[in-house]
Amino acid sequence: MHIIVLLFAVMSYSILFNKCIRVLFCLFVLPIGLSAKSYFIDTLGNDAQAGNSPALAWKTLEKVNGFWFAAGDSVKFKCGQSWRGNIKGKGGSAGQYIVFTSYGLGAKPLILGSVNKNKSSDWVNDSTNVWRTTVTFDSDIGNIILSANGSTSMGHKKWAKVDLKAQGDFWYDRSNTKTLMVYAAQNPAELYSDMECAINTYMVTFAGQQYMVVENLEFKYGGSYCIKGSTASHLIFQNLKITYMGGGDVDHAQKYSPSRNIRWGNAIEFNGNSHDMIVRNNEIGEMYDCAVGCEMFVDHASMYNIYFYNNIIYNSGLASLDFWGYDNSNTSTYNNIHFENNTCYDAGAGWGYEERPDKHGAHVDLSFTNIANTEIYFRNNIFYSSSAAGKNYPTYLIYKYNTDVAALTLNYNAVFTEKETQLLAVLYTNDSIVDPYIVFTSGKSDVLNFKSLSGKDANSIYGDPVFVDAAQRDFHLSENSSSIDAGTSVDVLFDFDNNARPSDNAFDLGAYERQLPLSAALLEEGEAVNFIYPNPTSGLFSIVGISDAAERIEVFNVLGEKVSEFLVQKNLNYSLIGQSSGVYFVKAIASSGKFTLHRLLLQ
Repeated sequence: MHIIVLLFAVMSYSILFNKCIRVLFCLFVLPIGLSAKSYFIDTLGNDAQAGNSPALAWKTLEKVNGFWFAAGDSVKFKCGQSWRGNIKGKGGSAGQYIVFTSYGLGAKPLILGSVNKNKSSDWVNDSTNVWRTTVTFDSDIGNIILSANGSTSMGHKKWAKVDLKAQGDFWYDRSNTKTLMVYAAQNPAELYSDMECAINTYMVTFAGQQYMVVENLEFKYGGSYCIKGSTASHLIFQNLKITYMGGGDVDHAQKYSPSRNIRWGNAIEFNGNSHDMIVRNNEIGEMYDCAVGCEMFVDHASMYNIYFYNNIIYNSGLASLDFWGYDNSNTSTYNNIHFENNTCYDAGAGWGYEERPDKHGAHVDLSFTNIANTEIYFRNNIFYSSSAAGKNYPTYLIYKYNTDVAALTLNYNAVFTEKETQLLAVLYTNDSIVDPYIVFTSGKSDVLNFKSLSGKDANSIYGDPVFVDAAQRDFHLSENSSSIDAGTSVDVLFDFDNNARPSDNAFDLGAYERQLPLSAALLEEGEAVNFIYPNPTSGLFSIVGISDAAERIEVFNVLGEKVSEFLVQKNLNYSLIGQSSGVYFVKAIASSGKFTLHRLLLQ
């Protein structure tokens, strides 16, 4: 029997490396029996094959969605390839997760939520400067992504044919023809090299599922939510890239009369009675609404043990995180929700913000819920600016008077706006968003006032985190960042790059832990500074830049058992050949007893 060890989110203490470390992940052991199987998906495969090896891989998402997987099975998509459609989540059982993941080398497997309409034959002239598709769509089109001359732009959704007046305007005729119509002076396929039409449907569904992992995949161009479900538990979403989601009609099912003409779309959202969920180490950008959300619109519901950490979030049209819901019974609750060590950049920005009729944008939005809150934590995060700040919404936080503020732990965060006149936080004092409210700008005096009046963020800082290159989406911390060592000890042992936390005296803020450079000062203290390469590895690894102070290397499995030990030798490859695949910890120990600790993934 093979053993796969997953790190699952709970509050616990563990003894590891002869040192007591408070951890977010207890060791959750998943025995995978001989009956557990791996299934492989390759665009060059064949659905008629067994699918149980790369040579006999399946081809389509339809095959995956129609197959009955057993608890413990893995579904592996080949790297460097792409599919169109969605994934119907399937759950396992306690100790036997069903895992949707990748295999092979190259870019993450790409799942597209759009259909391509690049051919002239895809379009027919409907009326003056209006073209419609020659095929119908069963669902609303949330967005169109237009590429021409090396640049990409987003379409502009309209609610009636008469509103198609400019290049890029589009309208889905849901009542009559069920076709997509666009404004264009000539056949759209002649104007654009690529036209992706984002379908208004969830890309990953998990309603009612338990014990499922979705990892190492990329999702793009969905017209609705990427990942959404309710009444689920023990789900993990990790190492995903999710971009350009949403824009679809909330009333796509035509439940309202007259239609509400409201658009939607988050990356990941949990609804209703959901619990024990992890969202970690994901890159999420360009959402119409929010990156992640917890929403409840049912009575007598409970959402608890939800963990968001080490996520990179940018350009969310509405918010990086929102809590939204209403309970007529006043019995529903949010409990033990953690949002920690995330880097959130520019809420109220990107294509979603530009398309919104209501120019919102705050990183944390708690303004639309009356659900009771207990033990909700926002710590060690970076909240950087908002394009909407200084207009309608603040950069950091918005909450209503009826939010249970006492239940919120807001501390050790970094907040930065590019101008001191921009809004930092807003506390609404009545139910309506137009009622009087208290505002705090980013000026130094208002930051102090906010801390004093709210009773929150006593140890949080206002300052530029100084990213390496935010324009290129490199949110590592520069050496002069005020976010280094500014955090508190929370239960997040590794950063976005899988480096151990903390690397120095204290936790850094945001998704990345700045790694110690090789310096004379450190070497004098006897530190063993090192970097592991390659990581992941198939068996052999080396330690680049190890200092002269390091004497030996010890390797531990996730159970804390030492599996190998080596004397340090320059330019030597160390071997884990023969060990089971999984997560290991490499400890480089100096003569003083000081050490550095790094995570290593053995494939």
